Amino acid sequence: MKFRRILIGAAAAVVIASGVIAGPANAAPPTKQVDVALDTSAGRDLALNFFNEQTRTFDYSAAINAGSDQAFARDFAEGVVLAGGTAQGIVVALTADQARAAATFQRDVRGCAGRDRFWQDKWGMHLEIDTCKVNRIIALWTAGSLGVAGLAGILGATGVAAPVALLAVIASAMLGLGAAAVSYCNAAGRGETLHVTGVPWCGGQ
Repeated sequence: MKFRRILIGAAAAVVIASGVIAGPANAAPPTKQVDVALDTSAGRDLALNFFNEQTRTFDYSAAINAGSDQAFARDFAEGVVLAGGTAQGIVVALTADQARAAATFQRDVRGCAGRDRFWQDKWGMHLEIDTCKVNRIIALWTAGSLGVAGLAGILGATGVAAPVALLAVIASAMLGLGAAAVSYCNAAGRGETLHVTGVPWCGGQ
């Protein structure tokens, strides 16, 4: 079985290093190295306290009243709505590209390959995402220009297994890897695993 993984190094400041993703004809395993600071402060934003993962509903008004950062809450609401969730207390207008992506990928899909699981150990956090969710996340993510909060909203409303409080940290790691790299980790069609460790990386399940 060909092992595929993509590495990303954590550093104090964002520094993009040169890297190459090998094509299918290349015998060497594809790698891409990026130095990026994981955004842990965003993961503690008050807005995440007002997202209900069961109903996939975000109470924007309550978040703002509680003192949440307005920009983070607004972008999080956009991601939630884009992924088929609901945002209360705010009107989210999707672009034409976002609306098409949202209509193409239904929120809940049956018969998907791969597991959905989250766990933590001494090395860090690990998130398994089935292949349907990965495809949906990539499509919605690339339909617009989303930052940590927006991608965190997509992850939450898509129903990944990560705790709500850690969605922004997971999103930060994925943004550091980039959409192409995250998609490539799912290339075998069996789902993927994201490892947010000292050197975060992703690989196929």
